[in-house]
Amino acid sequence: MSDDDGTGGASITEQPDEFEDDAGDSPSDANHDVFRRVSELEPEKQFKILKGWWDVDQQHSEGWRLSAEEYFAFVAGHQLSPEDKELLDSQGRPHVVFNRALTIIKAVCGFEINGRHEIQFLPVNTQATEPNEVLTAGSKWMAGGCDAEDEESQAFDQSVISGMGWVETRYSYLEGPRGKYIEEMVDCREMYWDRTAKKKNLSDARRLSRVRKMPIGDAMQMFPGKSRTQLDASWAVGVGLDYPLKSIEEKRIRDGNTTDDAFDDNNEVAIVCMQWWEREPYWLAENPDNGSAVELDDDDYQKLKLRMGKLGMPPIRAVQLFRKSYQQAFLGGEILKEAHPAPLGDQFSWVCITGEKDQSRRWFFGLVQVMKDPQMWANRFLSQTMQIMNATAKGGIMAEPDAFDDQRQAEDSYADPAGITWLSEGAISDGDQSGIAGATGPKSAGHS
Repeated sequence: MSDDDGTGGASITEQPDEFEDDAGDSPSDANHDVFRRVSELEPEKQFKILKGWWDVDQQHSEGWRLSAEEYFAFVAGHQLSPEDKELLDSQGRPHVVFNRALTIIKAVCGFEINGRHEIQFLPVNTQATEPNEVLTAGSKWMAGGCDAEDEESQAFDQSVISGMGWVETRYSYLEGPRGKYIEEMVDCREMYWDRTAKKKNLSDARRLSRVRKMPIGDAMQMFPGKSRTQLDASWAVGVGLDYPLKSIEEKRIRDGNTTDDAFDDNNEVAIVCMQWWEREPYWLAENPDNGSAVELDDDDYQKLKLRMGKLGMPPIRAVQLFRKSYQQAFLGGEILKEAHPAPLGDQFSWVCITGEKDQSRRWFFGLVQVMKDPQMWANRFLSQTMQIMNATAKGGIMAEPDAFDDQRQAEDSYADPAGITWLSEGAISDGDQSGIAGATGPKSAGHS
């Protein structure tokens, strides 16, 4: 789909193909809905469409999500599967993890921290230096107030490991009526993105969504009047989350939580926040007084056109264009908050840092994917080396039953370099150790 705005003969009824496909209604049943923006539909239809979008995005990223879980565990040192551990135990071999992956990851992330670039606003000409200096200072002040650099570094860490790191920017009024700028890292496993996005940092994504677990008390404060079942997006639970697909009541009974305390932190629900952009028509009209161009919403243009017609004035010269309108909605068991303008207005609240692109699978990967096999080979090599050293350090021998005075004592003391192994009488003085294969005689030991 092209992002270019239509002009001239473009009509407000022209919508991108994905809106028609994802609506799910046949033209004979709801032909008028496919020409309307999602934000203009009824809540039930909004929920159906947004849930359908999330489903296809989740299916696309399911493989990446499973790999990300494995990579995070791998960097943390959990590099042996239960099957590998069982095999090593059966062979009497030690569990060896020579975690070089973490060392390399930390080195790369350290380069990012040491090589940070400072954001500066530069003027086009020398006459606008003062406003740009104010903007640069304001940007530093806002970033310093929320530890933005540290949050961005954490997102970069996740990008190096899994291929994707996320940062959320928003304005919070919890700490005062004047508000505070917040920039924080978001766990990449909570995020879902447009399956058709191909560009670096998902710059061409049409929609993004986040599945967040929270205590049910917090959810009830966010959406007053909603019941427990209405709040829980059980359909979005599964891949990447640590509890199976169950309703709130099923989870409460399973966990033995028979209390009805809404502030019990063990009672959690999943909330889906989705943001997307849609094509919004507007008009570029000519100001009759000075000939300058004026942007008008479609409603304002229609009102102006009607009034000028009633006054007998000539029609206003205008052309219809399209622009991106960013929308946001909250989903649970039903739509919790209908589509409304996104908080940042002209962009998504989430920004993604991507790694290398896997062209065949159409997702991104980090350094762990290319370090995994060498790391596993090193673990096996060291485990095998330690097994050989442990097996040969005892100087294994073959002996006849009468070669030692006490066989059990010989087994216990032979591997001890400071121990004494008692042989049968005459075995050393006569120089006869033919009953012990692999043993060193007096002459080979340096005795005359």
